[in-house]
Amino acid sequence: MGVSLRSPASVASSGASHVPPLRDPTIEQVERVCVRRILVDNGSAPDVLAYDCYLLMGLTTNQLTPVESPLFGFSGVSVQPMGRARLPITLGMSPRSVTKIVDFLVIWNMPGYNAILGRLKAVPSSLHQKMKFPTPHGIGEVLDDQRESRR
Repeated sequence: MGVSLRSPASVASSGASHVPPLRDPTIEQVERVCVRRILVDNGSAPDVLAYDCYLLMGLTTNQLTPVESPLFGFSGVSVQPMGRARLPITLGMSPRSVTKIVDFLVIWNMPGYNAILGRLKAVPSSLHQKMKFPTPHGIGEVLDDQRESRR
């Protein structure tokens, strides 16, 4: 399921340690930055982050951990990741939110999305345009933005 929101250029800092209270909780927070246009793909093994999104978080290339092995796409084409970044992400809105540390492979060019999350304990539904996940305070949910998903 794609959590389709905005382009990489619209990634904006929230300045808070939690997801800000919005009417539409379609934002996953990575490194205190609200990241839009995230694909949630439970069939994907690696978690992937676009390099331009990584830079917009205020992080630098020298903070990446080197990665030796290439990443193979669906078509069999290989891509060499620029490195690995271990970042916290927050899903949902308080009190039904959860924060996890995710090892992202940072790649140079990823058209269409800022990130691909593949190993979440979550149930995405493209039919209902939402994702549900367990939290200490019940079931949390992230909704898709219909207007942005049509862009």
